[in-house]
Amino acid sequence: MSFGRIGAMMNSYAPIKDIPQITCSDDPSQQCQTRVHIIRSFFAMTFLCAAVSVKPNMGDAGERQWRHIFRQVKLAFWAAIVPELILLWALKQYVGARSLQQEFSRQRWTMAHGHFMQMGGFTLYGTDHKPIGVLSSVQFRKLLLSGQIHFPEITEDDIWDRSKNNTPIKLFSLCQMTWFMVQIFERGRRGLLMTPFDILGLSSVVASALLFRLWWDKPLNVRCSVPVHLLDENDSDHADYMPKLKKINTAALPFSKEKLIREFGTKLEPGCMRVPTYYFVNTADARGLDDIFPRVRLPLSCIATALLGIIYCSSVFFNILEFPTWIEDMLWKGCMMVVVTAICVLLVEMSGIYTYHNLRKSILARRFLKSYLVARSLMLVLAFLSLRSLPVRALTTVKWVSNIPHV
Repeated sequence: MSFGRIGAMMNSYAPIKDIPQITCSDDPSQQCQTRVHIIRSFFAMTFLCAAVSVKPNMGDAGERQWRHIFRQVKLAFWAAIVPELILLWALKQYVGARSLQQEFSRQRWTMAHGHFMQMGGFTLYGTDHKPIGVLSSVQFRKLLLSGQIHFPEITEDDIWDRSKNNTPIKLFSLCQMTWFMVQIFERGRRGLLMTPFDILGLSSVVASALLFRLWWDKPLNVRCSVPVHLLDENDSDHADYMPKLKKINTAALPFSKEKLIREFGTKLEPGCMRVPTYYFVNTADARGLDDIFPRVRLPLSCIATALLGIIYCSSVFFNILEFPTWIEDMLWKGCMMVVVTAICVLLVEMSGIYTYHNLRKSILARRFLKSYLVARSLMLVLAFLSLRSLPVRALTTVKWVSNIPHV
Protein backbone atom coordinates (compact mmCIF):
# COMPACT_ATOMS: atom_id res chain seq x y z
CA MET A 1 0.00 0.00 0.00
CA SER A 2 1.49 3.37 -1.06
CA PHE A 3 1.92 6.26 1.33
CA GLY A 4 -0.30 8.37 -0.91
CA ARG A 5 -3.18 5.94 -0.51
CA ILE A 6 -2.65 5.82 3.25
CA GLY A 7 -2.70 9.61 3.37
CA ALA A 8 -5.91 9.67 1.35
CA MET A 9 -7.54 7.22 3.72
CA MET A 10 -6.44 9.22 6.75
CA ASN A 11 -7.83 12.41 5.19
CA SER A 12 -11.16 10.69 4.55
CA TYR A 13 -12.05 10.86 8.26
CA ALA A 14 -15.41 12.48 8.83
CA PRO A 15 -15.18 15.74 10.79
CA ILE A 16 -16.90 15.87 14.14
CA LYS A 17 -19.62 18.19 12.94
CA ASP A 18 -20.69 15.63 10.27
CA ILE A 19 -21.17 12.83 12.77
CA PRO A 20 -24.86 12.15 13.35
CA GLN A 21 -26.29 12.72 16.80
CA ILE A 22 -25.91 9.59 18.94
CA THR A 23 -28.81 8.49 21.08
CA CYS A 24 -28.66 5.82 23.74
CA SER A 25 -30.84 2.80 24.14
CA ASP A 26 -34.43 3.13 25.27
CA ASP A 27 -33.59 0.75 28.11
CA PRO A 28 -34.25 2.75 31.33
CA SER A 29 -31.40 0.92 33.06
CA GLN A 30 -28.90 2.47 30.64
CA GLN A 31 -27.77 6.00 29.99
CA CYS A 32 -25.34 7.79 27.71
CA GLN A 33 -21.92 9.03 28.78
CA THR A 34 -20.32 12.05 27.16
CA ARG A 35 -16.86 12.27 25.68
CA VAL A 36 -15.87 14.78 28.33
CA HIS A 37 -16.89 12.31 31.03
CA ILE A 38 -14.81 9.56 29.40
CA ILE A 39 -11.68 11.73 29.32
CA ARG A 40 -12.22 13.18 32.80
CA SER A 41 -12.81 9.83 34.47
CA PHE A 42 -9.81 8.24 32.71
CA PHE A 43 -7.29 10.87 33.75
CA ALA A 44 -8.74 11.21 37.24
CA MET A 45 -8.55 7.47 37.78
CA THR A 46 -5.05 7.00 36.35
CA PHE A 47 -3.49 9.91 38.24
CA LEU A 48 -5.24 9.01 41.49
CA CYS A 49 -4.04 5.41 41.19
CA ALA A 50 -0.52 6.62 40.50
CA ALA A 51 -0.60 9.07 43.41
CA VAL A 52 -1.51 6.42 45.98
CA SER A 53 0.56 3.54 44.62
CA VAL A 54 3.87 5.26 43.90
CA LYS A 55 6.33 5.67 46.77
CA PRO A 56 9.38 7.78 45.85
CA ASN A 57 12.85 7.49 47.32
CA MET A 58 14.04 9.97 49.91
CA GLY A 59 15.20 13.43 48.89
CA ASP A 60 17.98 15.59 50.23
CA ALA A 61 18.07 16.37 53.93
CA GLY A 62 17.38 20.06 53.31
CA GLU A 63 14.92 19.56 50.47
CA ARG A 64 12.22 22.19 50.35
CA GLN A 65 8.58 21.23 50.48
CA TRP A 66 7.80 22.37 46.95
CA ARG A 67 10.64 20.28 45.51
CA HIS A 68 9.42 17.26 47.45
CA ILE A 69 5.91 17.73 46.06
CA PHE A 70 7.31 18.27 42.57
CA ARG A 71 9.21 14.95 42.72
CA GLN A 72 6.05 13.14 43.79
CA VAL A 73 3.96 14.73 41.04
CA LYS A 74 6.58 13.94 38.40
CA LEU A 75 6.80 10.32 39.51
CA ALA A 76 3.00 10.03 39.55
CA PHE A 77 2.93 11.44 36.02
CA TRP A 78 5.29 8.74 34.74
CA ALA A 79 3.30 6.09 36.59
CA ALA A 80 0.15 7.28 34.82
CA ILE A 81 1.73 7.53 31.35
CA VAL A 82 4.06 4.50 31.37
CA PRO A 83 2.85 2.33 34.29
CA GLU A 84 4.66 -0.79 33.07
CA LEU A 85 8.09 0.84 33.42
CA ILE A 86 7.37 2.01 36.95
CA LEU A 87 6.16 -1.52 37.67
CA LEU A 88 9.52 -2.87 36.50
CA TRP A 89 11.30 -0.50 38.88
CA ALA A 90 9.02 -1.60 41.74
CA LEU A 91 9.78 -5.26 40.99
CA LYS A 92 13.50 -4.56 41.16
CA GLN A 93 13.09 -2.65 44.42
CA TYR A 94 11.03 -5.46 45.91
CA VAL A 95 13.73 -8.01 45.11
CA GLY A 96 16.42 -5.62 46.35
CA ALA A 97 14.64 -5.08 49.66
CA ARG A 98 14.11 -8.79 50.05
CA SER A 99 17.80 -9.47 49.45
CA LEU A 100 18.76 -7.03 52.21
CA GLN A 101 16.13 -8.47 54.54
CA GLN A 102 17.50 -11.98 54.05
CA GLU A 103 21.14 -10.91 54.26
CA PHE A 104 20.62 -9.20 57.63
CA SER A 105 17.95 -11.52 58.98
CA ARG A 106 20.09 -12.28 62.04
CA GLN A 107 19.81 -8.61 62.97
CA ARG A 108 16.01 -8.98 62.62
CA TRP A 109 15.74 -6.82 59.57
CA THR A 110 12.37 -6.78 57.83
CA MET A 111 11.26 -5.76 54.36
CA ALA A 112 10.74 -2.24 55.75
CA HIS A 113 14.44 -2.12 56.68
CA GLY A 114 15.42 -3.27 53.20
CA HIS A 115 13.26 -0.64 51.52
CA PHE A 116 14.48 2.00 53.97
CA MET A 117 18.14 1.43 53.05
CA GLN A 118 17.32 1.15 49.36
CA MET A 119 15.52 4.50 49.33
CA GLY A 120 18.47 6.29 50.97
CA GLY A 121 17.42 6.09 54.61
CA PHE A 122 20.94 5.88 56.09
CA THR A 123 23.48 8.72 55.94
CA LEU A 124 27.16 8.21 56.70
CA TYR A 125 28.77 10.71 59.09
CA GLY A 126 32.47 11.21 59.75
CA THR A 127 34.19 11.40 63.11
CA ASP A 128 33.72 15.18 62.94
CA HIS A 129 29.94 14.57 62.91
CA LYS A 130 29.60 16.03 59.42
CA PRO A 131 27.66 14.14 56.75
CA ILE A 132 29.75 12.36 54.12
CA GLY A 133 26.98 11.07 51.91
CA VAL A 134 24.14 8.60 51.53
CA LEU A 135 25.10 5.10 52.66
CA SER A 136 24.65 2.50 49.95
CA SER A 137 24.25 -1.20 50.61
CA VAL A 138 27.71 -1.85 49.15
CA GLN A 139 29.41 0.64 51.47
CA PHE A 140 27.26 -0.48 54.39
CA ARG A 141 28.42 -4.06 53.93
CA LYS A 142 32.06 -3.00 53.46
CA LEU A 143 32.17 -0.81 56.57
CA LEU A 144 30.47 -3.45 58.70
CA LEU A 145 32.98 -6.11 57.71
CA SER A 146 35.89 -3.77 58.44
CA GLY A 147 34.45 -2.76 61.82
CA GLN A 148 34.25 0.92 60.88
CA ILE A 149 30.61 1.33 61.92
CA HIS A 150 28.18 -0.12 64.40
CA PHE A 151 25.10 -1.87 63.07
CA PRO A 152 22.29 0.75 63.19
CA GLU A 153 19.73 0.07 65.89
CA ILE A 154 16.43 1.01 64.32
CA THR A 155 13.27 -1.03 64.69
CA GLU A 156 10.48 -1.48 62.19
CA ASP A 157 8.21 0.63 64.39
CA ASP A 158 10.77 3.45 64.26
CA ILE A 159 10.76 3.31 60.48
CA TRP A 160 6.97 3.44 60.27
CA ASP A 161 6.94 6.37 62.70
CA ARG A 162 8.92 8.29 60.09
CA SER A 163 6.45 7.34 57.34
CA LYS A 164 3.46 9.51 56.49
CA ASN A 165 0.11 8.13 55.42
CA ASN A 166 -2.30 9.65 52.89
CA THR A 167 -5.51 7.91 53.93
CA PRO A 168 -7.98 10.47 52.44
CA ILE A 169 -6.42 10.20 48.98
CA LYS A 170 -6.37 6.40 49.24
CA LEU A 171 -10.07 6.28 50.10
CA PHE A 172 -10.94 8.65 47.27
CA SER A 173 -8.86 6.60 44.84
CA LEU A 174 -10.49 3.39 46.06
CA CYS A 175 -13.92 4.80 45.23
CA GLN A 176 -12.75 5.79 41.74
CA MET A 177 -11.15 2.40 41.10
CA THR A 178 -14.24 0.57 42.41
CA TRP A 179 -16.52 2.53 40.11
CA PHE A 180 -14.22 1.94 37.13
CA MET A 181 -13.92 -1.81 37.67
CA VAL A 182 -17.65 -2.27 38.29
CA GLN A 183 -18.64 -0.36 35.18
CA ILE A 184 -16.10 -2.31 33.09
CA PHE A 185 -17.57 -5.59 34.38
CA GLU A 186 -21.16 -4.49 33.80
CA ARG A 187 -20.43 -3.20 30.31
CA GLY A 188 -18.80 -6.50 29.40
CA ARG A 189 -21.66 -8.51 30.91
CA ARG A 190 -24.25 -6.58 28.89
CA GLY A 191 -22.28 -6.89 25.65
CA LEU A 192 -21.45 -3.18 25.38
CA LEU A 193 -18.33 -2.00 23.60
CA MET A 194 -15.31 -0.55 25.38
CA THR A 195 -13.42 2.59 24.49
CA PRO A 196 -9.62 2.67 24.11
CA PHE A 197 -9.54 4.72 27.31
CA ASP A 198 -11.16 1.78 29.11
CA ILE A 199 -8.34 -0.55 28.03
CA LEU A 200 -5.61 1.93 28.95
CA GLY A 201 -7.33 2.67 32.24
CA LEU A 202 -7.69 -1.01 33.07
CA SER A 203 -3.96 -1.56 32.52
CA SER A 204 -3.23 1.38 34.84
CA VAL A 205 -5.48 -0.07 37.55
CA VAL A 206 -3.79 -3.48 37.37
CA ALA A 207 -0.32 -1.91 37.35
CA SER A 208 -1.25 0.30 40.32
CA ALA A 209 -2.57 -2.70 42.25
CA LEU A 210 0.69 -4.55 41.63
CA LEU A 211 2.67 -1.46 42.64
CA PHE A 212 0.66 -1.18 45.84
CA ARG A 213 1.45 -4.78 46.71
CA LEU A 214 5.15 -4.60 45.82
CA TRP A 215 5.63 -1.41 47.83
CA TRP A 216 3.40 -2.45 50.71
CA ASP A 217 6.39 -2.49 53.09
CA LYS A 218 8.06 0.63 51.67
CA PRO A 219 7.79 3.75 53.87
CA LEU A 220 6.13 6.81 52.37
CA ASN A 221 7.26 10.44 52.51
CA VAL A 222 10.17 9.86 54.88
CA ARG A 223 12.04 13.16 55.21
CA CYS A 224 14.76 12.39 57.79
CA SER A 225 17.49 9.76 57.40
CA VAL A 226 19.19 7.74 60.15
CA PRO A 227 22.80 8.79 60.88
CA VAL A 228 25.51 6.11 60.84
CA HIS A 229 28.81 7.35 62.32
CA LEU A 230 32.30 6.20 61.43
CA LEU A 231 34.17 4.85 64.44
CA ASP A 232 37.64 5.55 63.05
CA GLU A 233 38.57 7.63 60.06
CA ASN A 234 41.83 8.06 58.17
CA ASP A 235 41.87 11.37 56.35
CA SER A 236 43.96 9.92 53.53
CA ASP A 237 41.34 7.25 52.96
CA HIS A 238 38.38 9.57 53.38
CA ALA A 239 37.30 9.13 49.77
CA ASP A 240 37.01 5.38 50.27
CA TYR A 241 33.94 5.95 52.40
CA MET A 242 32.16 7.88 49.67
CA PRO A 243 29.22 6.05 48.11
CA LYS A 244 30.76 4.76 44.89
CA LEU A 245 28.34 2.50 43.09
CA LYS A 246 28.70 0.52 39.94
CA LYS A 247 26.91 1.89 36.95
CA ILE A 248 23.20 1.34 37.31
CA ASN A 249 21.56 -0.10 34.25
CA THR A 250 19.13 2.40 32.70
CA ALA A 251 17.82 0.10 30.00
CA ALA A 252 14.55 -0.26 31.93
CA LEU A 253 14.12 3.43 32.71
CA PRO A 254 12.07 5.99 30.77
CA PHE A 255 14.01 8.52 28.63
CA SER A 256 17.48 7.65 29.97
CA LYS A 257 19.41 10.33 28.09
CA GLU A 258 22.66 12.01 29.09
CA LYS A 259 20.93 15.08 30.48
CA LEU A 260 18.95 12.82 32.84
CA ILE A 261 21.90 10.75 34.08
CA ARG A 262 21.81 12.24 37.54
CA GLU A 263 18.04 11.86 37.85
CA PHE A 264 17.96 8.26 36.70
CA GLY A 265 21.10 7.24 38.54
CA THR A 266 23.68 5.89 36.12
CA LYS A 267 26.19 6.78 38.82
CA LEU A 268 26.31 8.26 42.31
CA GLU A 269 28.78 11.09 42.72
CA PRO A 270 30.97 11.20 45.87
CA GLY A 271 29.19 13.05 48.63
CA CYS A 272 25.76 12.68 47.05
CA MET A 273 23.10 13.12 49.72
CA ARG A 274 20.34 11.11 48.08
CA VAL A 275 19.95 8.06 45.87
CA PRO A 276 18.73 8.52 42.27
CA THR A 277 15.00 8.62 41.67
CA TYR A 278 14.82 5.19 40.05
CA TYR A 279 17.49 3.49 42.13
CA PHE A 280 17.35 -0.16 43.16
CA VAL A 281 19.81 -2.44 44.95
CA ASN A 282 21.86 -4.74 42.77
CA THR A 283 21.21 -8.17 44.28
CA ALA A 284 24.40 -9.51 42.70
CA ASP A 285 26.32 -7.59 45.38
CA ALA A 286 24.43 -9.23 48.24
CA ARG A 287 26.25 -11.97 50.12
CA GLY A 288 25.08 -15.21 51.62
CA LEU A 289 22.06 -15.52 49.34
CA ASP A 290 20.86 -18.81 47.92
CA ASP A 291 18.94 -19.34 44.70
CA ILE A 292 15.64 -18.09 46.14
CA PHE A 293 15.65 -14.90 44.10
CA PRO A 294 15.37 -16.46 40.65
CA ARG A 295 12.41 -18.36 42.09
CA VAL A 296 10.96 -15.12 43.44
CA ARG A 297 11.59 -13.00 40.35
CA LEU A 298 10.23 -15.49 37.84
CA PRO A 299 6.72 -15.88 39.38
CA LEU A 300 6.42 -12.12 39.94
CA SER A 301 7.45 -11.38 36.36
CA CYS A 302 5.13 -14.04 34.92
CA ILE A 303 2.14 -12.81 36.92
CA ALA A 304 2.69 -9.18 35.92
CA THR A 305 3.28 -10.08 32.27
CA ALA A 306 0.21 -12.34 32.11
CA LEU A 307 -2.16 -9.81 33.69
CA LEU A 308 -1.06 -6.90 31.51
CA GLY A 309 -0.90 -9.07 28.40
CA ILE A 310 -4.44 -10.38 28.92
CA ILE A 311 -5.78 -6.83 29.27
CA TYR A 312 -4.18 -5.58 26.05
CA CYS A 313 -4.91 -8.71 24.04
CA SER A 314 -8.56 -8.79 25.14
CA SER A 315 -9.22 -5.72 23.00
CA VAL A 316 -8.28 -7.81 19.95
CA PHE A 317 -9.48 -11.33 20.68
CA PHE A 318 -12.90 -10.38 22.09
CA ASN A 319 -13.69 -7.61 19.57
CA ILE A 320 -14.65 -5.14 22.28
CA LEU A 321 -13.23 -2.11 20.44
CA GLU A 322 -14.43 -0.42 17.27
CA PHE A 323 -12.36 2.26 15.54
CA PRO A 324 -13.63 4.68 12.88
CA THR A 325 -11.22 3.42 10.20
CA TRP A 326 -9.31 0.28 9.31
CA ILE A 327 -5.98 2.09 9.63
CA GLU A 328 -6.64 3.09 13.22
CA ASP A 329 -7.70 -0.44 14.05
CA MET A 330 -4.49 -1.88 12.57
CA LEU A 331 -2.36 0.76 14.31
CA TRP A 332 -3.94 -0.09 17.66
CA LYS A 333 -3.32 -3.81 17.17
CA GLY A 334 0.26 -3.19 16.09
CA CYS A 335 0.96 -0.93 19.05
CA MET A 336 -0.65 -3.45 21.36
CA MET A 337 1.66 -6.19 20.11
CA VAL A 338 4.72 -3.94 20.53
CA VAL A 339 3.72 -3.02 24.08
CA VAL A 340 3.04 -6.62 25.10
CA THR A 341 6.32 -7.81 23.56
CA ALA A 342 8.29 -5.05 25.27
CA ILE A 343 6.65 -5.84 28.61
CA CYS A 344 7.57 -9.50 28.21
CA VAL A 345 11.19 -8.71 27.39
CA LEU A 346 11.68 -6.17 30.18
CA LEU A 347 9.90 -8.23 32.84
CA VAL A 348 11.55 -11.49 31.84
CA GLU A 349 14.86 -9.69 32.40
CA MET A 350 13.61 -9.24 35.94
CA SER A 351 13.31 -13.01 36.33
CA GLY A 352 17.06 -13.47 36.09
CA ILE A 353 16.88 -15.75 33.04
CA TYR A 354 19.32 -13.42 31.35
CA THR A 355 20.99 -10.12 32.19
CA TYR A 356 22.33 -7.13 30.30
CA HIS A 357 26.04 -7.70 30.93
CA ASN A 358 26.98 -7.62 27.27
CA LEU A 359 26.57 -4.79 24.79
CA ARG A 360 24.29 -6.62 22.37
CA LYS A 361 21.63 -7.36 24.99
CA SER A 362 21.84 -3.81 26.33
CA ILE A 363 21.20 -2.39 22.86
CA LEU A 364 18.29 -4.82 22.39
CA ALA A 365 16.71 -3.71 25.66
CA ARG A 366 17.04 -0.03 24.73
CA ARG A 367 15.38 -0.67 21.38
CA PHE A 368 12.49 -2.42 23.07
CA LEU A 369 12.24 0.48 25.50
CA LYS A 370 12.07 3.06 22.71
CA SER A 371 9.53 0.95 20.82
CA TYR A 372 7.41 0.66 23.96
CA LEU A 373 7.43 4.43 24.54
CA VAL A 374 6.45 5.16 20.94
CA ALA A 375 3.71 2.51 20.91
CA ARG A 376 2.28 3.55 24.27
CA SER A 377 2.18 7.22 23.18
CA LEU A 378 0.53 6.30 19.87
CA MET A 379 -2.13 4.27 21.71
CA LEU A 380 -3.01 7.35 23.73
CA VAL A 381 -3.25 9.42 20.54
CA LEU A 382 -5.50 6.79 18.95
CA ALA A 383 -7.71 6.85 22.03
CA PHE A 384 -8.30 10.57 21.56
CA LEU A 385 -8.88 10.19 17.82
CA SER A 386 -11.50 7.50 18.44
CA LEU A 387 -13.65 9.97 20.38
CA ARG A 388 -14.73 11.74 17.20
CA SER A 389 -16.88 8.78 16.10
CA LEU A 390 -17.76 6.43 18.93
CA PRO A 391 -20.50 3.83 18.31
CA VAL A 392 -23.64 3.87 20.42
CA ARG A 393 -22.67 0.74 22.34
CA ALA A 394 -19.41 2.41 23.42
CA LEU A 395 -21.18 5.49 24.81
CA THR A 396 -23.92 3.53 26.55
CA THR A 397 -23.33 2.84 30.22
CA VAL A 398 -25.24 1.28 33.12
CA LYS A 399 -27.29 3.77 35.09
CA TRP A 400 -26.98 2.22 38.57
CA VAL A 401 -23.17 2.19 38.33
CA SER A 402 -23.24 5.99 38.21
CA ASN A 403 -24.49 5.98 41.81
CA ILE A 404 -21.02 4.86 42.96
CA PRO A 405 -19.06 7.99 43.98
CA HIS A 406 -16.56 8.89 41.28
CA VAL A 407 -15.16 11.81 39.32
